[in-house]
Amino acid sequence: MKQLIFGVAIALPTIFYSCSPKQSTLDSSQSDTQVTVLDSIMDVNPPSSSVVDTLVKDSVASAAEWDPGEVSYVGEQAIVYKTKKDYRKNVPVKMNEEKTKIVAYPSPKDLFYKDKLAFPIALKNGYFLDNRGVGKNSVFLDMTYDDYSKLDQAPLLSEMMKMVIDKDPFVEIYSLGTRARFKDEVREINEIIERGALKKFKRIK
Repeated sequence: MKQLIFGVAIALPTIFYSCSPKQSTLDSSQSDTQVTVLDSIMDVNPPSSSVVDTLVKDSVASAAEWDPGEVSYVGEQAIVYKTKKDYRKNVPVKMNEEKTKIVAYPSPKDLFYKDKLAFPIALKNGYFLDNRGVGKNSVFLDMTYDDYSKLDQAPLLSEMMKMVIDKDPFVEIYSLGTRARFKDEVREINEIIERGALKKFKRIK
């Protein structure tokens, strides 16, 4: 029954996103603009083995309803990733599968998570916990959260394309299921990383 509830919670935002030019987010202050044909100018105690196994089981069930390669449901999923270089201050946008164009990007006012700039959280061994909604087709711009958030409007798409630093910036991306399941997410996820248990979760890249 618990897994069924997770499936419903994730499936509904996904359907809503496909019908709307705005992404559904947990934090109402965040929403990305999806580019369409009409958009010409327009991311105490260490958990025991049994706890990790339970998290893995639940994450697989919920991740089956949520594909970060297609939809990024910000704040709901615990997405842990590692990049080739340190891009924690750079703004992420989403490209198409072929990496030939940008298909979704945030407005300057949408770069906040819980009233703060949505920088990812640094974890152990070079990993980061996402606060913006990255997926396998996300890339980073040569513009920081701070600078981007101060703009009156998002840059032109032609300008944004020139700002893309690397079209394949990720080394690994994992979905650990819903963030709400963690009581102390940073400590618990760091424990998972240190135990080498990330590989037990759904790997997106």
